[in-house]
Amino acid sequence: PRLLPRPEFHAAIARGLADHLATTPELAYTTNLRRDRKDLDPVEDFLFHTRYGHCERFATALVLMLRSQDIPA
Repeated sequence: PRLLPRPEFHAAIARGLADHLATTPELAYTTNLRRDRKDLDPVEDFLFHTRYGHCERFATALVLMLRSQDIPA
C-alpha cells in the first residue's frame, strides 16, 4: 500500500513545496522558455533539465507534486 499524508498535513506540505519551488536557487524565473528534452513533458523538463521557466511551469509543477500526494490542487 502507498503511504500518503493525512489531510491535516496537506496545508503544511503545500506550503513546504511552494517554498521549495520559490527558494531553490537552481530554479529560476524567465519568460524566455526553452526545452532541453522535447521527448519529455514540459514540466519534467523544467524540473530536471532546463530549471528555468515562467509562472505556468512553476504553478504546474506545484500542482503535480501536490496531486502526487493526493493533496487536492
